[in-house]
Amino acid sequence: MWFGTQDGLVRYDGYSMKVYQTDPDDSLSISNRNIFTIYEDGSGTLWIGTRKGGLNRFNRATETFTRYVHSPEDSTSINSNLVNIIEEDKAGNLWVGTNNGLDVFDKQAKTFKHIYYHDSGNSAEVTAVIEDQLTGNIYVGSGNKILVYDKDKQTLTEKKTMNELTSAMGEIHSFYQAADQTIWIGHSRGIARFNPLFNTLKCYQPMPSLYDTHENDIFRLIEDNLKGCLSLFPNFLLE
Repeated sequence: MWFGTQDGLVRYDGYSMKVYQTDPDDSLSISNRNIFTIYEDGSGTLWIGTRKGGLNRFNRATETFTRYVHSPEDSTSINSNLVNIIEEDKAGNLWVGTNNGLDVFDKQAKTFKHIYYHDSGNSAEVTAVIEDQLTGNIYVGSGNKILVYDKDKQTLTEKKTMNELTSAMGEIHSFYQAADQTIWIGHSRGIARFNPLFNTLKCYQPMPSLYDTHENDIFRLIEDNLKGCLSLFPNFLLE
C-alpha cells in the first residue's frame, strides 16, 4: 500500500512502513518530498506526481526513481513541475495534468507532448482526467469546465452546451466512472453526475454549513461494488 504525504512517499507492506524522501546527493532518489498523486499503470509501473519535482517513475527492483522535470530549454520536457493528476488510457498513453496544462507522455521516447486549449497555444491548470469507457473520449477537468480532447486536432475543446451544464459546479477535483458507466465529478461545491452518452449533468450539493466553508469540497470518489454506494472524501456517503 502506498501513501503520498507532504514529507515523502510511504510504502506499507503489512508489517512496517518505509519512507522515500529526496536526497540532494542522489539523483536516483525521488525528486520532491511533497507528493500530490500516485498512479499504477497497466504494466504495474508506479508513477508519482510531486508539487515541485515533476513526475517520477519508481523502479520496484532497484527501489530507485527516474525523474522527469521541466526544462525551459527542452520543448519535449514536462510542462510544469507541479503534477496534479496521472491517468493512462487504453492505448497505454500516460496523461499528465499539471498547473500549466495537459501533457501526454510517450513512454518509449520518454518525451512529453503538450496539449493546448483550442489552437491558441494557451494552457490552464488541469486537475482531473478520465477516458470514458463508453465513448473513448478523454475528458479533462480545468476550473469548473469539462473539456474534451479532440483527437483530430490534438487540442482541448469545449462545447457550448457543456458550458451551460457546468455553470453550477465549483472547481473540479476528480472524475470517477462507476460500474454503470456514469461519470461522477467531485468539485468544490459538492458532486455532479455526468452522462457522456446524452451529455447531461446533474449537481448534488450538501446542506450549507455555518462552520466549515470547505464542507462541500469533494476530492475523491470510491465505489463500493457490493453495496452499490459511493464513498466521497472527505466525509460523505451516497447510496
